[in-house]
Amino acid sequence: MELTQTLKIERDVLFSMVEKIVATCRRRMGASTELPHFFYVRIDGYGDKIKLSASDALRRIEILTEKVSVHKPFCIGVSAGLLHGVLKELPAGVLEVEAVDGFRLSNATSAFRMDVLGPDKFPAIRNEPAHNWRKVDYAELFTALNKVRYCTGSINNNRVFSRGIAVAYGYFMCTDGVRMSLLPNALLEPGGEILIPVESCTALTSVFKDEKVDGFVSFDESSIYLSKGGVYLALRLMAAAPPKFLQVIPNGPCTSCVIPKVAFKDALKRVEILAKDGERLLVVDLLISESGLLASAHRGICSAKEMVPITYTGGSISIRANLNFVLDAVRSLQEDEVVLEIRGEQLPIVLTDKRGEHRNVIMPVAERGGAP
Repeated sequence: MELTQTLKIERDVLFSMVEKIVATCRRRMGASTELPHFFYVRIDGYGDKIKLSASDALRRIEILTEKVSVHKPFCIGVSAGLLHGVLKELPAGVLEVEAVDGFRLSNATSAFRMDVLGPDKFPAIRNEPAHNWRKVDYAELFTALNKVRYCTGSINNNRVFSRGIAVAYGYFMCTDGVRMSLLPNALLEPGGEILIPVESCTALTSVFKDEKVDGFVSFDESSIYLSKGGVYLALRLMAAAPPKFLQVIPNGPCTSCVIPKVAFKDALKRVEILAKDGERLLVVDLLISESGLLASAHRGICSAKEMVPITYTGGSISIRANLNFVLDAVRSLQEDEVVLEIRGEQLPIVLTDKRGEHRNVIMPVAERGGAP
């Protein structure tokens, strides 16, 4: 078969590949989330397939597809920002791609030419060890990561570990230092305790969410490698060690009650409306009794109270906590009912599912308006 100067590819196939590249290595300028034009994606043509690849300091992605026509081999770099913007606006259908003296993309009505970089402009890829791949259910992995990641610390949090998800001591765990979410881990076996940057977890779920084939994972001392459906992703691990969180997981006797999730969440959201007061901490008082759970908040002379039905037998007990932390924990739980565990006014509370697997630990607030 004679090789041609151009290849043909479905717009949707190419756009899906570029979207994954962007999700992995998107550069941000200040507070903007726009994709700048100087971020380049490398495109390699192999005759009957193409590979797109890109990298930054923390991540590297390679995507291989065979859904193209036969063409001459080539290797070029194209502005990811321009390519993404053009493909986003083009309709579905067959595109022609010409990689000679530039990069030309066209269909029956539109044509775009872009400047290119040669392969020598891209950094050399270091030799990686032979992978000891292990099959992993990516759907379960994404669920686990998404359940705990809401506890990520803000950019002003000086605790390094707060910007990562720990895979350690048999758990997936995320904490910002005053709250923690943890879930038993039976999926990943890194051979030690590791921290995966939260931004890399975002890239992971964005890249692989639509793939239906088997997924595989491997580790070395500095990175986690993932492969699924023609997509290869390398994520740099954080150099910091996970915190010794097992010692702060509350155990022992507790007072607990079962609360309908939707009713609890809606009550907290209504209390939140009145409790808001600029940037100050939002505090909620939770009183458990056989009559129900009373959630209340105060701001000046204003107050809000919400009664939620619960399953509980015992004496009255109360706790004061950060309202937003409690609301985030309730939202993270997937079942129709949540369990609230209280061990004392000065001890952490736990919000968990009825099986006690997904545990959300929250430090109490000592005084109204004080720091947690």
